[in-house]
Amino acid sequence: ATAFDEYTDQTTRVTEINKINVKLVKDVMDQSGLIIKKSLFEKLLDKTKRN
Repeated sequence: ATAFDEYTDQTTRVTEINKINVKLVKDVMDQSGLIIKKSLFEKLLDKTKRN
């Protein structure tokens, strides 16, 4: 393989890794978003139960 081929391979690999990282970050953000919504929802439920 030429130096250019090797470079292209590595660039492709980096791109794939970045896509995976972006997906992981999105998943984590979704998860924490759900957790925040859940705790807010539970606080609201508590308030309505007390009244």
